[in-house]
This record gives sequence, structure tokens and C-alpha cells, in this order.
Amino acid sequence: SIPAYTENSMLSYLFRRLIHMIPLLLGITFLSFMIIHLAPGDYFSALKMNPSISPDAIREMERQFGYGDPLLLRYVKWLWRILHLDLGISVAYRVNITDLIAARAVNTVILAVTSMLVTWSLAIPIGIIVALRPNSITDRVLSFLAFFGMSLPSFFLAFLVMFAALRTGWFPIGGSFSVYYDSLPFWGKAGDRLYHLWLPMIVLGIGGMASLMRLMRAHILEIKQADFVR
Repeated sequence: SIPAYTENSMLSYLFRRLIHMIPLLLGITFLSFMIIHLAPGDYFSALKMNPSISPDAIREMERQFGYGDPLLLRYVKWLWRILHLDLGISVAYRVNITDLIAARAVNTVILAVTSMLVTWSLAIPIGIIVALRPNSITDRVLSFLAFFGMSLPSFFLAFLVMFAALRTGWFPIGGSFSVYYDSLPFWGKAGDRLYHLWLPMIVLGIGGMASLMRLMRAHILEIKQADFVR
């Protein structure tokens, strides 16, 4: 069993670390809040360029969302709402931000899980194959592709993939399901979801797959050189 003095020391250390986190979090959030405030342009700047919206209406909206208050007061109000788990109302959509995030969380989780499954299911066997044949043509080609995949920015790869999909018409370039999704049977809905997930899944998976493949290759080569294997 753990001695009492050791357990008390650990709890005291954790408590001190938690106390030290409070000013750190306050400083980070206030700095981020100030940077966003000082950044040129906001949602209302675009509205002011619309001649059909009167300046009085824009000023009223700014007052409703507290844009006329001093920066420190706005930060205190925001921090108070965050401590009460209230993210506020979206200026652009006029809905609760929590509901807005929840409405998009399902597609985000589906995309993250599927891209992770594809990454691991491809990277691990490829890493094993190239590690079992070091310095072969297969190893050199796949290693080059892995370096290329790690160095290629995701946004640029997404642009190339969307351009190819637009030119060929093989895959959709937007949305998470088709307009006739509700009329499809269960397996049809699953296939339609996968059809729309394919391109973003590739974009998110390539960078992670390349890194994981190189990591798997390095670990297996290290194990092959270990004394207990020899």
C-alpha cells in the first residue's frame, strides 16, 4: 500500500498545480479575448457595408450583444457565462452556440472516427511490410510516398482532391448526404454517408497514415535489431 505521507504529498502537489492553472487560464483566455477584439473587422463590419441595413439597426444589435461595453467588462461577462456553461448566442446564426455545436458534432465525430479507422487499418500493415523488406524497392517507394504525404499541407491536398472531384464528377464536393437520403433503406443510407465521407476521409487520413507508417517501420526495425530477436 502507498504510505500516508506519500499520498498526502501527491494530493498536495496536485492541488498546487491546479491552483497554478487558474491564473494561467485567466491570462490565456484574456489574451485571446483581447487579440480577437483588436483584430480588424467583425460580423457587424460586413453589415455596415450593406446599404439596406440602417446604422440604427446595427447599433441596436451591437448593444444587444454587448459590443459597446469596455473590453474588460465584456471579458468578465463572457467568463461568468463560461463558468456557468453558457456559451451565449451566435451573432451570425441567432441561435444558442451549444445547440449550434451539437448540431455539427455528429458529423465531426463520424468523420474523425472513420478517418482514424482508415489510417490505422492501412498504416500498420504497410509499416510492417516495409519494415520486413528494408531498403527494397517497396520500402523506398512507400517511404517516399510517406514523406510526401507528411510534407503536403492538408488544405492544399483538400484543394487538389476537390478539384479532381469537380472535374471528374465521381464524388460530391460538399454535404454529408444526398437530397434523397431520407427515402433510402438502411444500407443505402450507410452507403450514401460513406460516399460523401470518402474525400474528407482521404484528406484527413493521409497525413496521419504517413506518420504512423514511418513510426511503425522504425519500431519494427528497432525490434529486429534487439538482442533477444537475434
